[in-house]
Amino acid sequence: MGSVLLASPSPSATAQRAATGSIVLTVTGPDGAPVTGLTEDDFVVQVDKSTEALTSLSSVSLPLTVLALFDQSSSVTDIRGRLSTDAAETLAAALKPGDRLRVGVVAGTTTIGAPTPLVRRDIESALRALPKAKSFAASPLWDAVEAGAHALAEDNGRRLLLLITDGRATASRLSTEQAATVAVMANVAVSTIDQGQQQSLLQDGTRVITVRSAPLLQFISRATGGVYYTDEPPVFRQQTPALILSAGRAIRDQRATYQLTVPVADDKQLHPITVRVTRPGLVVHAPSVIHASGKTSRLPARQNPHPGSTTSPDGAG
Repeated sequence: MGSVLLASPSPSATAQRAATGSIVLTVTGPDGAPVTGLTEDDFVVQVDKSTEALTSLSSVSLPLTVLALFDQSSSVTDIRGRLSTDAAETLAAALKPGDRLRVGVVAGTTTIGAPTPLVRRDIESALRALPKAKSFAASPLWDAVEAGAHALAEDNGRRLLLLITDGRATASRLSTEQAATVAVMANVAVSTIDQGQQQSLLQDGTRVITVRSAPLLQFISRATGGVYYTDEPPVFRQQTPALILSAGRAIRDQRATYQLTVPVADDKQLHPITVRVTRPGLVVHAPSVIHASGKTSRLPARQNPHPGSTTSPDGAG
């Protein structure tokens, strides 16, 4: 699958770099752990397919604003039940003073709660207060990503939408590419934790097709600068499911970030950007587009939210 949907830049826009733009990214090693200590000489950056010299590079440790969004359709485990204690304990342990946390569910509609205190008891209460999944509820995952991006758009620090799902998106009004574009415009990294396994479906009584959720989840993480995680095959450590342990890891992996600034066209357009490092075995997790600082268009209005979808107003976390 390609990058997020973008208008092709004109030759003049590619040639004129009268402004600068910045992105925040992470780098991981062969073991998946964050890599620190990189310098400008380690990075190669292309904007609109043209190689650009870095204006600046800095290592940053930003406070995190996290939305943990749990898919609660009929095909996944109810987070309101026994998993709420494990999830609350894991989230509380991964967060630090100055961070912010909201929790939400996708179960036919999307519900996003208000910021919650960063202690296990309050996080567990917030999880248990989320709406119960309805039987055979749809999973409008990409609409939920859009809702999450809007909920996080005005927050400070590193914005992380953590989507825990089996990846079986149904009834979304937005495509994966459209949801990714909204997230990038809101400076929200979408990290996904894939609970799903591939399915073999019988077609016409004779043909069998294999359906995998991973490519779409990998795409939205890659396009927004997030990270894709999987708990397949399922494993348990001290009776805590791997998907919950992955949630804690996903938060900790965002602690070591780089802020990269490069020349870009002085306009309101989103421009494709590719970032790689020259050291072998390292993987860059960066947004797939960049814009001139202070020149981006306003975040588009939500696309006809599903009836019943709610986002609680902001408040002190």
